[in-house]
Amino acid sequence: MAETDIGLWYSNIPFFTKWWFTLTLVCTLGANFGILPSHHMLLVWDLVIYKFQFWRMLGCVFFMGKLGFPFLINVYFLYSYSNRLETGVSMEGQLITSSFSCLTGFVLSSWDSSFLSGLLECRLLSLFCTFGVR
Repeated sequence: MAETDIGLWYSNIPFFTKWWFTLTLVCTLGANFGILPSHHMLLVWDLVIYKFQFWRMLGCVFFMGKLGFPFLINVYFLYSYSNRLETGVSMEGQLITSSFSCLTGFVLSSWDSSFLSGLLECRLLSLFCTFGVR
């Protein structure tokens, strides 16, 4: 059975980009359509530490707010820059480097922000500018 164009495109996305892109779509669309409670996407350290709500540490990374044109632009930037960074000449096959860099950005920025998706996109953009595709 032949794959569809969307299935072929999705299967060719690099590992880190595929997971980040998919989880961002699932969390954002799920929260906007009422499947996931959006207030559970907020990073509140007291709830993480004392009530063991560890999903908040990931939900705030993948939730991008309301649906609209800014959401589409953010998802495009996420896909485009992450894909180029992962498949580019300077970082080709260096999944650990890009993952560790984004994780470091998450840890350092999580102390003063409730939603981290925008901050991580800025980190991804700075990585792209630093290592750039030549």
